[in-house]
Amino acid sequence: YNSSLTAMDTVSMSGTATQTTNLGVLASGLYQYFVAEQNSNCISGLSTISVNVKAIPTAPALSNNSPVCSGADVTFQAGFVAGATYSWTGPNGFGSNQQNPVIQNAGTIAAGVYSLSITVDGCTSTASTTTVTVNALPASPIVTNDTICNGASAVLTAVGTGGNLTWYSDAGGLNQI
Repeated sequence: YNSSLTAMDTVSMSGTATQTTNLGVLASGLYQYFVAEQNSNCISGLSTISVNVKAIPTAPALSNNSPVCSGADVTFQAGFVAGATYSWTGPNGFGSNQQNPVIQNAGTIAAGVYSLSITVDGCTSTASTTTVTVNALPASPIVTNDTICNGASAVLTAVGTGGNLTWYSDAGGLNQI
């Protein structure tokens, strides 16, 4: 307990009145102060006032799985803080109270800066941020069909937009050739 308060203010009052004294900003901790009333040179007993100054929590470190391609899930990771409630905000009105939220099937509009603040015991941290990158999917390659006679070599032709082309033997894209 911090009981080092000295007489700060003396106010003359008549009848019933409320008086306040501003102590300014205090460090985290439990403080005790005392107040007495004086009237006609008579002093009352002391009343005890306790002030509990709670610490402001530190927001946990954040991360996410970006960069991702459009259509993939974006997952956020925030460290666990006992007793915390989580408050996420981000682009397009994103909001979540989960510790580790997920944006399913994210489009490029999900790209941007996301913020998290936590509240513990009624006190809210400053915000931590993490940046999400969602890359647009490239256009499907332009292809040229080929007709050949039996015994001739087949030549597949496709034009892309500058990325690497990968060839598959099935429509599911599972068997690369």
